Amino acid sequence: NRIHTQFSSMPNNAAILELGGGLGHLARLMKIRTPGLRYTIVDLPETLAFSYMFLQICFPDKIIKIAHST
Repeated sequence: NRIHTQFSSMPNNAAILELGGGLGHLARLMKIRTPGLRYTIVDLPETLAFSYMFLQICFPDKIIKIAHST
């Protein structure tokens, strides 16, 4: 409810950058609430692997990408 209230006026094409997104639960909630949202999670590589798998399962029709630096 709190997320819904705080972000009720967010445009459908908004972009969010989350630092330390963990498994991706907030990203999942935000994408359900605002389907056109562009969401970026910045986290440790080990954690991003789990975020990727979790979000891929939650949104099999969406494109989920992992970017990494060398």
